Amino acid sequence: MYRIFVNGNIVELEKITVSAHPFNRTWPGKQRDPSQSETAYMVRCFGEGKLDVVIETKEEIKAAVIRPLSKNIALNTEKHKISFSLPANGKYAIEINGVHHAIHLLYQKSVNHSDFPKPTYWFKKGHYNVGLLKLKNGETVCIEKDAVVHGSLLAVDAKDITIYGDGILCGDWEERTERHGDIGFNNENIFQPEDIHTCGGIRTYRCNNISISGITVTDTASYAISFFATDKISIENVNVLGLWKYNCDGIDFFNSSNITVKDCFVRSFDDSMCMKGLTAFSYMNTENAHISNCVFWCDWGKNFDIGVASACKEIKNIVWENCDIIHNSSECIAISNGQWADVHDIVYKNINIEYAKSTEPLIFQSSDEQVYEADGATHVPVLINIHDRRRNWQGNISYEDDRTKIRNILIDNINVRMEQGIDQLPSIQVAKTTQKSVFENISIQNVFINGKKLKAYKYPNCKLI
Repeated sequence: MYRIFVNGNIVELEKITVSAHPFNRTWPGKQRDPSQSETAYMVRCFGEGKLDVVIETKEEIKAAVIRPLSKNIALNTEKHKISFSLPANGKYAIEINGVHHAIHLLYQKSVNHSDFPKPTYWFKKGHYNVGLLKLKNGETVCIEKDAVVHGSLLAVDAKDITIYGDGILCGDWEERTERHGDIGFNNENIFQPEDIHTCGGIRTYRCNNISISGITVTDTASYAISFFATDKISIENVNVLGLWKYNCDGIDFFNSSNITVKDCFVRSFDDSMCMKGLTAFSYMNTENAHISNCVFWCDWGKNFDIGVASACKEIKNIVWENCDIIHNSSECIAISNGQWADVHDIVYKNINIEYAKSTEPLIFQSSDEQVYEADGATHVPVLINIHDRRRNWQGNISYEDDRTKIRNILIDNINVRMEQGIDQLPSIQVAKTTQKSVFENISIQNVFINGKKLKAYKYPNCKLI
């Protein structure tokens, strides 16, 4: 379908599997049908400095775009070829004749092995079928550029774990069979290590000091990367894509703290990045997280999500800044305090959000026989949604609670680009729906849609609905 040249040399175009449409359902007892997926492509480039790229196509090029649009990369388009230059490292998506079968170009510095401990597990060139690899205190995993590891990495009650390299961790080995496969154990109210049954790509429970650098995680059976009751987490230059199965969130944090995420690319089928709390770990807060210079693409669900599961005393000191949302589905920025957390001191700043005319409506599948039919309609996801609607599934019901708070929220300098032909503006919703919960000091300011500044909003202007 494509040939791609980087600085004059032909490079490998790696196939990945992504969701074809926003078509989802409650866990039906079996994994999503492959007919709901499609082939997309990934190009991984390593180095520094300018990159000259040429892409040749078999079909005639009628339209082409490179995202994030905020990078202002100029495209030269011919009948069967596009070319462009990247001035520096970055993560991009190239769409030719529409959003389907996109090319994901990941240009990053190669990992310097001397910056990391000597590997306990060292995967060099080739394919490795490791299944479930359980990591212990002080262990290090290195996946080199030409290595593909088919497996999952799991740590329980461990510390000082390092995962690094330029290679791929592929979760295609794992088959999810459980309703609780998203969180990976049987009962979200009680955690017992012997009940772990699903791991996704990388998963930690009750761990300390986890570092992940450089690798690409793909084709997982559940959340791609997730942390439960884990303290001190660093994620840098990591790519998450090729997700299409049920509950395939990108990167999730449950009752975890002291988190840094930077220079990452996440394309998820479900929510892209979540800050949550579960009853089993509610003795720990979700707090002190800084997410910066990342690119997000969500095929179903929410891009930046706090809640709805919020079983902890506090979710606080969370900052998303200098990030791009290049595709969205349900909600771009969401605070959904569905249980009893005090959610406070949350900042979203300098966020670029793109709305594409190709965004399809979300459809819930009601039977195995139903197929996705949207009749070419354009869906306009919610831009900002802040609410306290109660969580009421999986036996973790929450009723009205005066511990439920949303306060000291700052959403500032949000730049929205809407493609021509979208005839509806995205909505901003702040909804206090219960009597006992507390909303205080919620500020939404400097929101621009195609350069036009919206009126600033500050609570308590919203009404109880």
